[in-house]
Amino acid sequence: MRRAGFTLIELLVVIAIIAILAAILFPVFARAREKARQTSCLSNLKQIGLAVEMYKQDYDSRYFHGWPSPSWSSVIHMINPYMKNYQLWMCPSQDASTACSCGYPSGTGDPSYIPASYAFNPYCTVGWYANMQGKKETSIEAPAQVILCADGRRSWIHFSAWCYGNGQGGRSCDPSIANIHNGGANCAYMDGHAKWEKVPSSVPNAPNNTDAWLTKWDPDNRWWDTSGT
Repeated sequence: MRRAGFTLIELLVVIAIIAILAAILFPVFARAREKARQTSCLSNLKQIGLAVEMYKQDYDSRYFHGWPSPSWSSVIHMINPYMKNYQLWMCPSQDASTACSCGYPSGTGDPSYIPASYAFNPYCTVGWYANMQGKKETSIEAPAQVILCADGRRSWIHFSAWCYGNGQGGRSCDPSIANIHNGGANCAYMDGHAKWEKVPSSVPNAPNNTDAWLTKWDPDNRWWDTSGT
């Protein structure tokens, strides 16, 4: 007795069902994978925030300074002894192809170059460019509301100038926040906690504004103030 096989129509129906299921499930899997990376990145930023807290305890309750150049190298070498893991400076959703190399004499080939994908807020320093010494912890009135660092592609965000999140920043001086985690970015705050934030695709590039997002970076509304006061 000969066993009956599948007909061509039955095979096509099965293939169509598999294709439909794949089209439904693949985006779900992709989102789940990105969610896992987002969680890993958030953990990195929490570790950085805790390391900064330990740094301040050793340096008279002051934040780190942001100079001399290269700023990434100076920041990492000041903070990493409290983490002892250079891998924590790279977001798992990014790769080294966009990690900042500005300020390094030989670019990515410089012996001191360390790939990193988190951008710091210069508000932790006394005055941008004029005086890059670290601020006293007590000078920041609401540390739980001010961002310390976030997903990015350069060492500093430069207050309101570049703290938009178009997600297209590259290695060559486009230091936007990297809104790569489900339309947002992970941020560490100056009190040590970290969370995901929805990042606007553009922000007003002007001083003395009261935009809710910009006040997380410059609560004094003194963008680009170089007086050092």
